[in-house]
Amino acid sequence: MPSSMVWVLCTDEGREVSFELGVWREDGPVTAEDAGDRYEQVAEQEPPGGEPDQQVAAFHQELTSRFPDLDDLPDEDDSSPWMDYLDLSADGVFMKIAFSRVEEMVPYVIELAAEHGLVCYDPQEHVVHNPPR
Repeated sequence: MPSSMVWVLCTDEGREVSFELGVWREDGPVTAEDAGDRYEQVAEQEPPGGEPDQQVAAFHQELTSRFPDLDDLPDEDDSSPWMDYLDLSADGVFMKIAFSRVEEMVPYVIELAAEHGLVCYDPQEHVVHNPPR
């Protein structure tokens, strides 16, 4: 299973701009090209079912303990950094972060992914963040 974190600038008429981030596990370092191909592949298909990889599940648990998913917040709570529900699958975690929270969230997610041995990829700049091995 691969690992990567991603920032993709998304706009939607009448809504705040967001960055999409994806985190998943890889068996070793990956190039930006490979991470980009993997991200595109995952983005174009339904998430695979099944239980998440142990590292992905631990990442998701730690992430949501600090920043709960939208379905764990009251409707009137607008403090969340998420623009949409987190997408947790067997392969990874994909998220949309509010543009207003990017400076806070992106470094945190990159660091958290590295702590869990997960690769992060920035598709805007085509830069991959491989975890220390």
